[in-house]
Amino acid sequence: MLFRSDTLSDGNQRRQVTASVSRALTQGRSQLRGVGWAQVQSYEHPADTYFAPDRFVRVDAGAEYVLSITPPRFSGDRRRELVASMLVGTDNRGEIYTHPSARLVTEIKGGVEIEAFVDLIDSRVYRERRGGITVKFTPGGRR
Repeated sequence: MLFRSDTLSDGNQRRQVTASVSRALTQGRSQLRGVGWAQVQSYEHPADTYFAPDRFVRVDAGAEYVLSITPPRFSGDRRRELVASMLVGTDNRGEIYTHPSARLVTEIKGGVEIEAFVDLIDSRVYRERRGGITVKFTPGGRR
């Protein structure tokens, strides 16, 4: 669960709570996972000039396919995975969203992981395209 609070340029306060859950449906080198995601967003001062409703809720569910590129043989083996997912959801206004995404995760060295990702979110009222590369540092390596 992630809680986030931001102050926008006009002084309006935005609060978000995001939660996700996933469960392995199959095991092995490739894995199918069931995924659920939800977000609640609220603004201190609802506004009509930009998207700032009093309360906004979106809930998505779907599946994620994880392919281990280099199957780990031992507990300290580096992680290399290709992940593709498709979520479908709705918001508290009845809009339907589709959310396909993909990412490539590779552990370079103990505790250093690089992830390339692309996310696409579509609905009748909203469209988002994101992609990038993130680097994750875990002191002392994976636990």
